[in-house]
Amino acid sequence: MRIDLDLSLGHTKKSSNWELLYSIYGALVILIVRNVSQKYIFTKIGFRLGLRQIGMKKAPHDATLEKAYSLSKKWKLDRVRGLAKQLDVSEEEIESWLKLRSAQDRPSVLTKFCESSWRCCYYASAWTAAVLIVWDKPWFWDLDQCWSDFLDQTVTRDVWWHIMLSLSFYLSELMSLYFDVKRKDFWPMFIHHVATVVLLFFGWKCHLFRIFIAALVLLDGTDILLELTKIMIYLRHNRMYFITFFTFLFVWIVARLVYFPFWVVKSYAKDAPRILPFLRDYSVYYIILTLILILLILNCIWTFFILKMARDILFTDKPYRDSRSDSDDN
Repeated sequence: MRIDLDLSLGHTKKSSNWELLYSIYGALVILIVRNVSQKYIFTKIGFRLGLRQIGMKKAPHDATLEKAYSLSKKWKLDRVRGLAKQLDVSEEEIESWLKLRSAQDRPSVLTKFCESSWRCCYYASAWTAAVLIVWDKPWFWDLDQCWSDFLDQTVTRDVWWHIMLSLSFYLSELMSLYFDVKRKDFWPMFIHHVATVVLLFFGWKCHLFRIFIAALVLLDGTDILLELTKIMIYLRHNRMYFITFFTFLFVWIVARLVYFPFWVVKSYAKDAPRILPFLRDYSVYYIILTLILILLILNCIWTFFILKMARDILFTDKPYRDSRSDSDDN
């Protein structure tokens, strides 16, 4: 097998299936870079900004209680009474143990700050790169051109790099879901990352580079503001988080509920079959459309929670809570 390792920018090339292996290696590299930067860069920045890693008092080890905790982290009164009777201790001792054990799993503000700082840096870099890539591309301003000469399209090196790095990043995010800060919407995020990875894979296989990078320009931009808002919360900059949150809310609605469905999704679902009628004869067209609609549904679900946050900020005295993505204990 002949492998072309010319990865210089600015040229065009045909995509090859074996190149998808780069994304796996890329995901592992990104995980290493992420862990190193969080430990040696963002942690120090957090310390400089006044955040501290507060030590938690550990619950005394008890095999029976640990087994029960591994099955369910929230115990009803009947469960507490049963364990108290089984271990011949008071219910208050069981509840005290559960409180301490739950606190052990609760991430510190510094940990959450480091995660959000890493993501904010990635999304800012990825979005800036994407804008620079598409700015002079006529097909970005007229999506109908994404479908012209469809079967003969070659991918420019800058687009190649961006799609490959995006695929690597979302693979790394999928891998890290299990050891990151536990989130309320773990399963929606899992579905989102799986759908995104599969879409980028099909984009590679089916010459959909152009329409997918147009979507990434819209989607990554909103995540910059989301992570920046979290950072302001963790640093207790109330005025700044108010500004960043409502800027994020506006950009989210415009990008994800207006431009994404009525520009990107419309182009794929309506304009592409009009220009390329043969697409409707292939099942992969409907698989991709289903995955895109799943992302759109997730955007609508998250919008509901974001609007609840906006209501709480404006009309109640509740502190800001990120119902979309932070843990229950945030």
